[in-house]
Amino acid sequence: MIPKVWDERYYLFDQEEIMRYEDAGRYHKEKFFDEKIKYKEALEYYDKFIDEVAKLLRQLGYSSGLECANMISYLIKNGFLSINHILEENGIPDKKEINYRLGTSIVRGSSNYRNYVNMFNDICNAINLETDRLYCYAGNPKDGLDKEANYAINLVPHDLNVYGFDAYCGNRVFKFDSSFVLVNINQKETNYLLYKPYLEIDLGERKFREVIRKINSFDFLSKRPAINYEEYEKNIKNFVENKMDSYYPDLCDFYEDTMKLKKRIIRKINTKQR
Repeated sequence: MIPKVWDERYYLFDQEEIMRYEDAGRYHKEKFFDEKIKYKEALEYYDKFIDEVAKLLRQLGYSSGLECANMISYLIKNGFLSINHILEENGIPDKKEINYRLGTSIVRGSSNYRNYVNMFNDICNAINLETDRLYCYAGNPKDGLDKEANYAINLVPHDLNVYGFDAYCGNRVFKFDSSFVLVNINQKETNYLLYKPYLEIDLGERKFREVIRKINSFDFLSKRPAINYEEYEKNIKNFVENKMDSYYPDLCDFYEDTMKLKKRIIRKINTKQR
């Protein structure tokens, strides 16, 4: 169930609805715990693999959050983190998806936006880059007030600000226009995202009061100057792509060196799902 209007008044005053979502959050936490136990060995190998990705990023070097974000996106999109060096992006959920660690589907070579967002977050945690997931409705904010979340992106710190980063769809960057609305920094593209905090409560990621603090922080960020798109494209996006292309032989070595880990992850998942 979703409220008729998504705005600050709902989050501040509709306590009955909040309690329903927090009950759902407790259910999901229990479900994630069960998966953590069931796939214990697979997830241990997955964590080791993520640590190897973190080591690679440190070796390559990066000077900012958005630069690192583009590097992670490059590795995922070009199949370096997948078993067959190929990543299918058909938007269909992997049949062997593990909700507790959705990034494992990337290793299997299957992906949708949820897998991207979660592996991205796992890698950032491993390198101590403070990021987060943001659940949202992709579309016109006026049309999305009564719609459920249909998309997710990552939040990335950069130059005293925080941006929405969409690795799944072309490394788009969004700035906060208000507590709930994000706007593409590329003015030639009229893309909007409407933040849907209810899902964080529903999935057990945050309590109501934590969501309120998050909403307030987004309002603060909306008043900060944002990076210029031309600057981002030239100095970060294109720079990273050229940089990663130059390291292509080394990335291929990384792909081969981590093959055993990738195979172990997949084998352990398959064993538990027979």
